[in-house]
Amino acid sequence: MLYTVNQMKKLTYLLSAIVLSAIVFTAKAEAQTTQQPVSSPTNSTSNDEKNIEALLNQASEDIDKGNLTAAIAKCDAILKIDKQNFAAYVFRGLANTGLKQYQVAVTDFEQAIQINPNSHYSYFGRGFARYHLKLYQESLADFDQTIKIEPEYAHAYYWRGISKGFLGNKQGAISDLRTAAELYKKQGKPEDAKDALDLIEKIS
Repeated sequence: MLYTVNQMKKLTYLLSAIVLSAIVFTAKAEAQTTQQPVSSPTNSTSNDEKNIEALLNQASEDIDKGNLTAAIAKCDAILKIDKQNFAAYVFRGLANTGLKQYQVAVTDFEQAIQINPNSHYSYFGRGFARYHLKLYQESLADFDQTIKIEPEYAHAYYWRGISKGFLGNKQGAISDLRTAAELYKKQGKPEDAKDALDLIEKIS
């Protein structure tokens, strides 16, 4: 293993917060393009759509504030109205990840992937949860797919690098961490870039 237990606990805590906040701000916008249009809207349908939008906003705020159990309750309410709501599964997956209910989170992200297989957030979320379950090979595959869909998603390179490290691929880990650092710099995230470079130093 390339990292100490204490190092990994610290990294997991810091990066988990960054990742959760990064995904939550964009999942709703992406979900809007995923929802199927209603051909003949009724008053009931219109009310359902308004309720879903309000619940999504509340769930997003709950996640931002760390009220993860409340966010899950909002997502459950959405899914009672719309069983195919992409954002609800993503948000619930994020909340379950934050609560360290990683296997439940994996199931949520798998539902999101079925609804929209072109979303890199869903694959990343599942890979992130699988990483915490120590399913490093499976998480690696999810990070690969994330990068295939979104080649400049820095978090995917970072966590793919760490997964490679646990699988004994030191050079692959360094390469991915270096790419993550470059992307973080490009995206105006110098602290994240420094974290990646510091980790390279520790394992070189």
